[in-house]
Amino acid sequence: MTPPDRPWQLATADHMLRFQPGGRLLQVTFDHLKPHRGRDGLPEPWGWRFALQNGWSILGIASLRPLWFREAALHQALLRLRDAGFFRGFDRVVFAGSSKGGFGALVFSSLSPGATVIAIDPQSTLDRALVPWETRYPLGDWAPPFRDAAEELATAARIWLLHDPHFDPDRRHADRLAAPGLTLLRCRHLGHGLAESLQKAEILAPVMRGFTEGTLDEAGFWALYRARRKLVRYPRALFAQALARGHFRLAERMARALAEQREDGHWFLARAALFEAAAGDLAAFLRGLALMQRADR
Repeated sequence: MTPPDRPWQLATADHMLRFQPGGRLLQVTFDHLKPHRGRDGLPEPWGWRFALQNGWSILGIASLRPLWFREAALHQALLRLRDAGFFRGFDRVVFAGSSKGGFGALVFSSLSPGATVIAIDPQSTLDRALVPWETRYPLGDWAPPFRDAAEELATAARIWLLHDPHFDPDRRHADRLAAPGLTLLRCRHLGHGLAESLQKAEILAPVMRGFTEGTLDEAGFWALYRARRKLVRYPRALFAQALARGHFRLAERMARALAEQREDGHWFLARAALFEAAAGDLAAFLRGLALMQRADR
């Protein structure tokens, strides 16, 4: 079966689907924000230009409202594509998304048995009967189908799920999931919003490319993930954890070491002084406060 060779676009009341043919690899992306428009004036879902640059076909699905892809018309459109053999026309199908989009990637992966899934800090469901502890988001309609990622993963060949286990809601969603092909990549100390952090560390592109094309394994991911150390967000999380546990001297030593390694060393030097002060040195506290005020001007 040959893949489709013509672009198309479909709009429902709350979602937009846009397809662009490329190679025999199809990436299906789920955008949890209203997509921006490209130079041609058409909306570009998450990962659109990246897929085209890599020579892949892409089906971008964008939610125009924060519905977690719960619209019946969207479900019907995707089921029609499945039944028409759309996904079978490709050699490799990859579902990808972040946060709400990560939920979409997980829950719709059953449309194409044997697919790969890349889900970055996703929710598994918002059905309060299943996750009564999830109170961050509005409820909406969570009747079947496609209500729970835990029910949809059995046919996926490989599932890469990235999350921070120290961020409790994301950990609890990840803990609900089980499948033969599931690999949990525990990206500690970066919180929710991992895709943005990986992009700032300049590794989102090689991670997405490697997992999409099947050229990146778990060891390769962790080698790339070392770049997190350049992010201010990462040591800040380490400091917060050290302070929460009362390890003031450890936090101080970490901050002083980073002050010597980084261009923004003054930020860490100020924190080192404050950490020292937290252990009981008032003079160090005053020095740190002065450094912080100077740095913030």
